[in-house]
Amino acid sequence: MLSYEEEEKKFQIIKYWADNELSNKKCYIDEEYFFRACKNPELSNSKVLFGFIKKDVEELNSKIESRRNLLKNMRYKSKYLSSNVFNGLKIPELKIENLMKENQDKNSYEIFRLIVGYGS
Repeated sequence: MLSYEEEEKKFQIIKYWADNELSNKKCYIDEEYFFRACKNPELSNSKVLFGFIKKDVEELNSKIESRRNLLKNMRYKSKYLSSNVFNGLKIPELKIENLMKENQDKNSYEIFRLIVGYGS
């Protein structure tokens, strides 16, 4: 059983981790590159399809940004993991708890960096 301070720290680590995971799900398309590569007039249908793809990508990224904003504004509550913000994310709770025990001197961001492989 974790103390309130440890639960708060775990919550912050999970927020960092979830934000990173959501950010990694965003899609990027290069419109300028596509239109430079498709100068041939026979590819006009491809340009129309690209417009549909671009719209879908923008909608996906908008949904992801909405979830990230909800996550940033989220405050600690005892049942925070049941929030829709975490739907579809497999939170490595056991790994987080183990790293918290092994690195009690580190803050929540430093532990997050250890989880994603940025720290030492």
